[in-house]
Amino acid sequence: MGNGGEQRGQDEQQGRQQQQAARSCAGVGSGHASVYGARGPPVPAAALHASFTPGAGQAGGYTAGMKRVITLTADAWEAFLAGLYERDDRLDLRQDGETYARDEVVDTWVMSGHAEALRSAEVDGDLWGTLEDLEESAPDEEAAWAKITAFYLERGCVLVQVDGYDEPEEWILGEGLARRLGLLPA
Repeated sequence: MGNGGEQRGQDEQQGRQQQQAARSCAGVGSGHASVYGARGPPVPAAALHASFTPGAGQAGGYTAGMKRVITLTADAWEAFLAGLYERDDRLDLRQDGETYARDEVVDTWVMSGHAEALRSAEVDGDLWGTLEDLEESAPDEEAAWAKITAFYLERGCVLVQVDGYDEPEEWILGEGLARRLGLLPA
């Protein structure tokens, strides 16, 4: 009975994790209102450095095992956020000539409502709560973040790493959201 019961338990846990990932990587966040003023234009595509690493046994083309990591400088990250707006709990790119309300500005707090997971000095990403949601455990924050990152990247999400800050600045976004925001090719 032991092996069958263990297998069912593992299958149930995997099913819960897959349901969590399906909800999470859809690019739908809770949204937060912001009261900051308008900012500058979106970050140019040339400022993005993307690395796509095929997973084990994968070659060419996108697969579920492919790891997507995008690295931005701190200035490019700030410009990226400044080039976004949030309306009706949806993030999108600002367009030239359009007018945006002050409460549509996107800062790290607003962005946190759309991220699947994050590690930031400015916003508490609830690292341990996220790990608990995944029904995982870890001995320290680095190991916890590694498990969270692996979980989401294996499900097609994108990791945005920001260089140039004293503390780690990393954001996991759903693929659809990353594509809509210009972080991935259309």
